Amino acid sequence: MPILTVNLTEKLDALVLSMIESGRYENAGEVVSDALHALEREEQERLAKVDAPLASAIGSVTAL
Repeated sequence: MPILTVNLTEKLDALVLSMIESGRYENAGEVVSDALHALEREEQERLAKVDAPLASAIGSVTAL
């Protein structure tokens, strides 16, 4: 697995540490991984909202 070094603001670092201290995560890698998966899902949902009207509009135009 590749190693990636990331610089966090103090606020984000504190958030990561609090997530670990809560027992929900064992380490920072798990926190970042979970956050990236959530970001990926959010991006897919956002794109789906944009793509659906575009596909509908394209279908309407090609039906002419």
